[in-house]
Amino acid sequence: LNKVRFADVQPATISRALWEARKFLDRDAIVVTGAGLPQSQVYQEFPVYGPRQHITSGGFSTMGFTVPGAIGAKLAAPGRQVLGVAGDGDFLQTCQELGMAVQYDIPVVYLVLNNFGWQSIKNLQTNAYGPERVIATPFEKKDGTPYSPHIADLARSFGCYAERVENAEELARALRRAFNEGKPAVVEVLVNREPPWCGLTATGWWDVPVPQYLESKRAAYDKARAEEVLH
Repeated sequence: LNKVRFADVQPATISRALWEARKFLDRDAIVVTGAGLPQSQVYQEFPVYGPRQHITSGGFSTMGFTVPGAIGAKLAAPGRQVLGVAGDGDFLQTCQELGMAVQYDIPVVYLVLNNFGWQSIKNLQTNAYGPERVIATPFEKKDGTPYSPHIADLARSFGCYAERVENAEELARALRRAFNEGKPAVVEVLVNREPPWCGLTATGWWDVPVPQYLESKRAAYDKARAEEVLH
């Protein structure tokens, strides 16, 4: 984990962004996740120290949960820090609810880990079917140029406090400013989208069938299936 967390790469890894956020947050802070790599990596890498401090959509990994889920958590625990941690794909599903948070003065803060696409599904496509079967998961223009709306600017248009962070070393300070504003806030951090820095450190395996034509991958899949223990 430390190899990925402290890799000297730009943009930074999600692991580094989560480590910086955990250093800043109060011990009783609540973290909310919805889907994709942010959900999976918060599961594995983000310590919480008490009950009901890690709220997530669960095994269905419902995209779009983070924004409204964090609003609900802040309403339930107004005296505690609440941080919604979302990828750009998750965030863009329900970002319109920022307007509701501003309208009703709900001071929830979001950390948006922007890798310009549905990176977890791209990784799954690559691992299961090979790089030639990556379809519609990176956010790119026709010429292959990465595309993303400027999420911090989008948040400002709703009336939120917002920053874009390009260096993870600045993240803790940006989060401090966001929480100190006392209003809905978004901190967008650009994270790496290139292998091997674009995923999590696997501690298990996801049982996704592999086609026969990928012979070496299929052999590894069949071996793992034979060793699988169901509980």
